[in-house]
Amino acid sequence: VGHDLLGFLRKGLKQQYSLRKMLYTGFAELARLKPALSNQAFEMLLPHFHGFYEQDKDLQPPLRIEKCSSVVASRFRPVEPLHSLVFCVQNLTR
Repeated sequence: VGHDLLGFLRKGLKQQYSLRKMLYTGFAELARLKPALSNQAFEMLLPHFHGFYEQDKDLQPPLRIEKCSSVVASRFRPVEPLHSLVFCVQNLTR
């Protein structure tokens, strides 16, 4: 059951902003309820997180914030709930 759930959650990483935000909350809750799945969830989220993390030591903060939003027709559009992703990754490492 746990692996099926992780597969379902993995598909959620390709969804829109609001759904990913709920997904990250779900990952944190999963880690609380099923600690044995925390490591698997972390391993699944880490490559996604690295898409927003820059290992260049000269870049401070080391986050690619420009990848978290876009402007289309002069309108701001959030793309990634980075705050929720960081919080989730932090919870999964506890």
